[in-house]
Amino acid sequence: MWRVLRGGQLRVWFRRQVPLGDRYIADVLAARVKLVVEVDGQWVHQLEQASDRRRDEWLRRRDYSVVRVDARVALRQPELAAAQVRRALAALLP
Repeated sequence: MWRVLRGGQLRVWFRRQVPLGDRYIADVLAARVKLVVEVDGQWVHQLEQASDRRRDEWLRRRDYSVVRVDARVALRQPELAAAQVRRALAALLP
């Protein structure tokens, strides 16, 4: 997935492992459009639902959008994962 996202191929620049505030780190961030991409294993997301909701709310209050990508999809079908990100970007780009 990173191969598809890096290098401005989608009209925005992405960075990995970006600190946001003093408590969160975005897996991937498109700062210009304030899009956070979280790559989560399904089992982790199920265990962390309450903290994910708090984190997402914290991000939304700061005008970030969040898209969650299943880690298995990101590894096995990177084009499909990148398509999820493209859809999120389409809603944010003019």
